[in-house]
Amino acid sequence: MTRIAKATRGRSRWWLSVPLLAVVLGTLVLVQGAFSQPSGVRKPASAAGRLVTPTCGASVSGSVTLAADLTGCTGDGLVVVANGTVINLNGHTISGTGVASGVYNIGNTSVTVKNGAITGFANGVSWVGGSSGTLQGLRVFDNVQIGFYIDAKVSLTGNVSTHNGANGIHVDVHTDGAAISGNRVLSNAGKGIFVNTQHAVSVTGNVANGNGSDGIWLWPSSTPNPGEFSLTPITASGNKAYWNDKLGINAGPGDIDLGKNLASGNSSAHQCENIVCSP
Repeated sequence: MTRIAKATRGRSRWWLSVPLLAVVLGTLVLVQGAFSQPSGVRKPASAAGRLVTPTCGASVSGSVTLAADLTGCTGDGLVVVANGTVINLNGHTISGTGVASGVYNIGNTSVTVKNGAITGFANGVSWVGGSSGTLQGLRVFDNVQIGFYIDAKVSLTGNVSTHNGANGIHVDVHTDGAAISGNRVLSNAGKGIFVNTQHAVSVTGNVANGNGSDGIWLWPSSTPNPGEFSLTPITASGNKAYWNDKLGINAGPGDIDLGKNLASGNSSAHQCENIVCSP
């Protein structure tokens, strides 16, 4: 009878260990899952682009995130060489010695540059030759000539262009669809925003203060270039222009005023041309 009781107690203790074993196995499965998630599921932030320590004049393609500042460039800072390139400055600064461009893109489409500062070049950013894409969250300042030089179908959104030697944003596009929105152009030596084109450009919700010429200048090219389409009006709405040395907003005949533009304190008494501006 004693042996039977002992055997029974042994079997009972074995069955009591089964729930504990299940817990251990379940924990192992969860741990393994945490380190082997499929692509696209809760990736770490660095997975948005390979982390790079840049060098001046580097050719950039793919998706990259800067790991450090890039300083003292005697030519271009970074050169885009492929469609679909994404450059996340990651809060860092690209600086030069007064020549070339901080970021240069010629002819590459669907390119994004974002989240950092560019200073000390001839032009902060140059996008030309049929390029397209997005410039967002950039601070471009103290460049010898232009903050943003754009001859491209680009979305220029939420940037700051200040204390540049000529225009803060200079747009001279040869295709429809550029959008200039939510930018701040401050204390540039020339015009805050300069748009000169035969093609559709929207200029919306920008702030242009304290520039050395017109705050916002929106005139279509007087004569189409060979092979281009006829004039397409520029549209403007919700912009603010204060304390500029000429007009607050200087629009060309035929531009489309979508309303809610504000201007006051500019040197020209009538504040705006060919567009309605409230104080």
